Amino acid sequence: GKSILLRHLTIQSLNTPNGGTPLFVELRRMNERASKDLIDFILFECTQKDKVVTRAQFDIALRAGIFTFILDGFDELEYEHRDDISRQIINLEKDYPKLKVIISSRPDNDRFLSWSAFHVYRVNDFTPDQVVELVRGLSYDEGVKERFLRKLQDELFETHGSFLKSPLLATIMLLT
Repeated sequence: GKSILLRHLTIQSLNTPNGGTPLFVELRRMNERASKDLIDFILFECTQKDKVVTRAQFDIALRAGIFTFILDGFDELEYEHRDDISRQIINLEKDYPKLKVIISSRPDNDRFLSWSAFHVYRVNDFTPDQVVELVRGLSYDEGVKERFLRKLQDELFETHGSFLKSPLLATIMLLT
């Protein structure tokens, strides 16, 4: 769900004037790299192998507010590196005040509450009515959808509510 939301935001920001060019980065890929320098990692991830962009050029663009960092999956970073990367993310606001940053993560209340320059948003759980609306809107076998919707009304939300509160998991339940 988080990654799909951020991919949607990335596409939307491409169509939004003054939104900044989005740079979508999966933070879990940072686990594979020896260096844990966030800016170097993003530069590496977002440049083509045959196009040379120096760190100095990238810094100029960041200071100008040309980009929006869309950082997916903070919670997928190796635990021992999270404090250092947190510090680097927090410092982005000081080092690049025009830079916009969006981050997804599973809840980590102690950590994110201390990020005073950031706003924390939480995704609300789906209600039963929203699950029904989602299922009705999916392009899938109508017979299967109707049987699934009947089960939803009879018992499924009571017995499997924790799954059905997530759009992704609700869709997977329909498919299975």
